[in-house]
Amino acid sequence: MSGSCGPVPALDQGGPDRAPGLARVRWGEGGAWLVGGRADRRAVLDDPATFSDDLAGVDLAGLGLGPEQHDLLRSCDRADPAGLRAALAGEFSVLRLHRLRPRVEGIVGERLDAVQRGGPGVDLMDEFALPVPTLVVCELLGVPHADREAFQRRAHGLLDPDVPAARRVDLVAELRGYLAELVDLARTEPVGGLVGRLVAQRGDALGRDEVSGLGVRLLVAGHGTVAAVLGLGVHALLSHPGQLAALAADPRRVDTAVEELLRWLGVVAAGAVRVATRDTEIAGTPVPAGDLVLCPPRSDGADLAQLAFGLGLHRCVSAPLARVQLRVAFPALLARFPDLRAAGPARLVGAGRPRAVRELPIAW
Repeated sequence: MSGSCGPVPALDQGGPDRAPGLARVRWGEGGAWLVGGRADRRAVLDDPATFSDDLAGVDLAGLGLGPEQHDLLRSCDRADPAGLRAALAGEFSVLRLHRLRPRVEGIVGERLDAVQRGGPGVDLMDEFALPVPTLVVCELLGVPHADREAFQRRAHGLLDPDVPAARRVDLVAELRGYLAELVDLARTEPVGGLVGRLVAQRGDALGRDEVSGLGVRLLVAGHGTVAAVLGLGVHALLSHPGQLAALAADPRRVDTAVEELLRWLGVVAAGAVRVATRDTEIAGTPVPAGDLVLCPPRSDGADLAQLAFGLGLHRCVSAPLARVQLRVAFPALLARFPDLRAAGPARLVGAGRPRAVRELPIAW
């Protein structure tokens, strides 16, 4: 969830700038360094002073990054005068998540009801994998129930690869505008959720743009990863009936299953994007200041469960909530539909290894 990127860059097989654990790749008009070793990836992600995700001046569109990802990628290394990071740490504490879990269970149950009403052949992505994380973000932020349908439409369009980039730019602006209005509302009357609590704690010191930007980042980071893991995870389980049967027979396996899916699926694609702030080295190879550095979580098949959510300052604060949703959703789906099976071919998106499922018709 720390920035995910578009199509996986192509290896520059002919270039001399290669070392074990590091490869020069073609990406956009220039190139980037692809970090292969687990220890090297950890070192990069845990050193924001040398490897920053402030990508101001980088042509993100030219790198295949959608507009919904720009603010997400550019946010983590900036100053935090309003203390939002500290506030967010409390929002995702064990106690807060324990209190939120019953609502996550309720949302999952409501969406499974919708799947059941749709009948065999229903698209699991449209009725379950996409709505669940969006509604959880609504619950987290305190979006009023009357506004949630419109919020969902914008959120799903924002993360739909079939939606033109220009429209997604508009959707980012619309979501930020809505959340800014929610901040204004919270200044005059009680509003639940994160927005209401932040306004109550910080009052006029809290800028509406800070909160609206935060809300969009939480939506993109949390919604995108959870929806991708749900879609790809169900697709993987349907392709491996033995694993599906084992999880259905013993839901206590879900914690291990979620960690293995995070490790195996590689939903972050080419992974975290960083820029070198000074001349440095990775794996003994000089990396000049200004060069882009990519940390793909699946480069050696190890520690994806850790790296999928970033490290250090860049670690996604909503990672615990993402895990709660996944641990609730998988066993609930299999309990509701014990004879779950594919009702047609899935539509996968993303170059190379799939990064998401766009359509997943199911039957039972």
